[in-house]
Amino acid sequence: IAHKDRTLNPNVVGALVNFKDYSDMRKLLCEVLSFTLLPDQIEDLRDEFEKMDIDGSGEISLPTLKKVLMANAVQGSLGALTEAEVEGIFDAMRVRKTETTIHWHEFIAAGLSQCKVDDRNLKLAFDRLDSEHKGYITFKNMMDLMGHDPDMTEGTMQRIWGDSMGSGNFKDARITYDAFLLLMKGQTLDGARLIPGANGPLYTVAETSS
Repeated sequence: IAHKDRTLNPNVVGALVNFKDYSDMRKLLCEVLSFTLLPDQIEDLRDEFEKMDIDGSGEISLPTLKKVLMANAVQGSLGALTEAEVEGIFDAMRVRKTETTIHWHEFIAAGLSQCKVDDRNLKLAFDRLDSEHKGYITFKNMMDLMGHDPDMTEGTMQRIWGDSMGSGNFKDARITYDAFLLLMKGQTLDGARLIPGANGPLYTVAETSS
């Protein structure tokens, strides 16, 4: 689709800028959640993606992203953006560092704050991770979903998982749906209730009957 007007929505660009500061865990969870969105939830993001996808390849390269974002910054529709900031945006969206372009679902993940995400999306994303429907997510669940990615070695996932635990940093921790919602908001699990258990500590927020 040819876009004569490539003026970007500043709110979407703001979301991409903010995505740089997300924790690695939150970035991964945003990508998982992006696969649960329906077409009408991502319609506006699709328009913005097509403005940046100048050659219609379905991917955005760093030179293309620079060209579109810098042009918009010059036109005054955005605040001033430096080349270094654009490179930071690109690197943040590029979840798989071996890739040289941004794919559609990575773009959705970065712009997720501009989508109408509802409880259905959140529950589907949680269930996709909790594939055995245990009621909580484990480190193994994360590895099962992300482990096929050559960038996501066990060591890398251990670091991401540990960072999300805050001061707890338990590899054998189990994360309930309520605690998962904390991670989706960019918080660590320091604020969650920790319940010891034979299968590892359980992170939760809601009161749990013992």
